[in-house]
Amino acid sequence: GLELISEKKSAFLVCTPKLFYFICYVPLNQLIMAHIIVSKTELYSKLSIVSKIISGKNTLPAYDNFLFEVDNDSLVKVIAGEDGGQLSANIDCTAENLSGTSFMLNAKTILDGLKDIPEQPLKIEVDTKTVCVRYSNGRFEMAAYDSSEYPKIAINSPEPPYSILGSK
Repeated sequence: GLELISEKKSAFLVCTPKLFYFICYVPLNQLIMAHIIVSKTELYSKLSIVSKIISGKNTLPAYDNFLFEVDNDSLVKVIAGEDGGQLSANIDCTAENLSGTSFMLNAKTILDGLKDIPEQPLKIEVDTKTVCVRYSNGRFEMAAYDSSEYPKIAINSPEPPYSILGSK
């Protein structure tokens, strides 16, 4: 039979008469992956629109990225910018375990990765350092960057920012 020899906060040591096993213990909340489920067409079209503002020669490296802000479980705001301003779009989706978080992804990398994928639901798994985009015939991974590096543009005008509404 098995006998529990030692219990630590992060591991168990279990033995049998002939074998020793080292079993890692991971808290249940760390096993639940934070992710976004979104239509490929919805994501790619919104990213393509806001990417129009990204310059080939940005003064700040953060402007080579999209900023993703997850406000609630059904809406992700994506922002792209340059020194002169920013564009943003809301993406309809299902987000789990991400509410109130934000991260940056390289604009060129994600657009190139999505370009040839046919229309289907995508599952975007978000970790602190990486993002994995899963689809029916494969997946691709990319680095995720700290959103605090993305410049915030102060609005000093009493006029509200412009909104361009599109249809689905």
